[in-house]
Amino acid sequence: MEKQASRIGREIVRGGEVAGKKKISIDKMMKAIEQAASQALSDDVFPIVKEAMQENIESVVYGAYTPKMYDRREYDGGLIADENIVGQMYGKLRLEVRNITPPADGPGYTTDKDLPAVVEYGITSTQALLNGCYTGNVDTKKLNKNELNYMRDIGK
Repeated sequence: MEKQASRIGREIVRGGEVAGKKKISIDKMMKAIEQAASQALSDDVFPIVKEAMQENIESVVYGAYTPKMYDRREYDGGLIADENIVGQMYGKLRLEVRNITPPADGPGYTTDKDLPAVVEYGITSTQALLNGCYTGNVDTKKLNKNELNYMRDIGK
């Protein structure tokens, strides 16, 4: 790929002339540049982004505290597992990297929601917080007491 990118760069500098023999169109140059850039995103950029995500998850998420009531999955199906960090190309030059970790099954786990979103944004609705009460990890200051008042006027 480096050879192809270097060749494309030389062609651009020469105004499309290759070894003084023929000129190539700007469209062909742009297509070659897009192909090289797309390949670089998939082969070179994605692994670097994935590794950076794993390092940040390790320090920011897993380094924040040590759970007492459940075991973290980590590289075994958890947030930093290779299979849960995926890259997908959209169009020719857009790489989207996402964490698709599903929530853990079984008692003692936080939620049945999108796990990466819960880690990033937290659980905000009172009902979702109450559903997680059995884990002992609920911050009661976040509970909206008006949502708990089932005798209230629904219109208010």
